[in-house]
Amino acid sequence: MRKFALLALFVACVSFVLVSCAGAAGGVEIIFDQNDPTAVKDGSVFAPNSLLKFAWSDPNGMPVACDFILEKDGQTVEERTDVTEVLLTVVEEGVYKAYFIPANSSGSRGIKIVHFTVNKMYEELYNSSHGLFFKEDVSQLFAAFNAQGQETAEIAFTD
Repeated sequence: MRKFALLALFVACVSFVLVSCAGAAGGVEIIFDQNDPTAVKDGSVFAPNSLLKFAWSDPNGMPVACDFILEKDGQTVEERTDVTEVLLTVVEEGVYKAYFIPANSSGSRGIKIVHFTVNKMYEELYNSSHGLFFKEDVSQLFAAFNAQGQETAEIAFTD
């Protein structure tokens, strides 16, 4: 009987500890809106001098006050406290991590991390002002060829 009482007491203590640890995060869960095309997503690539928007909420869509830390290659670049949205410009190339720590949460359970990269090659490939990517509307040219009865047209690219 005595062993049974000790076993019941042990089970009660273990269950109390487990329930207490499970509730330590304060019930705060950060959700990033994947449908917002302007918000930074995990794994994104940006060009230098890009304006970045970080936006988050709880599962009910209400803003969550967080401490925000931005690191570039392991060094802290930007730090803000109790913010619900962050707009900033990244200038230098590198691998970045953005940490979102709920202000009313203790421990590491509520922390979310977003990884992204800033790369000049991305700008060079997709920014037409650099002369590496051109888009030209040639529909009028093909209409003229078709009106003359010609079915083929040749396009020459030069440097």
